[in-house]
Amino acid sequence: GSAMSNNQITVIAHRDKLRARDAERLRDALRNEAFEVQWVEIPKGRAATKAARRAIERGAEHLVVAGGGKQFDDFLLVFLFV
Repeated sequence: GSAMSNNQITVIAHRDKLRARDAERLRDALRNEAFEVQWVEIPKGRAATKAARRAIERGAEHLVVAGGGKQFDDFLLVFLFV
C-alpha cells in the first residue's frame, strides 16, 4: 500500500463497543483538527493488535484505539511499550 501523509490518523474501533454517536463525535473531532481519518472496525478486542500492526506497516504515525474493554486495555499496554 501507499504511505500515509502526516495528517492522516487511523482509528481502530471495536464494532460492538463504540456507540455510533461516539464514533461520529470522534470522527468530527479528528476532522476538525485537519486529520484525514482512516477508520478500521474490528469485531473483537484481540483483533486490535493485528489491525494496529497493519496500519503501522502502511505508514500510520497516529493511531487511536476506541471501544474500551479489558482486551483493549491489554493491547494499549503492549502497544505503548513496544
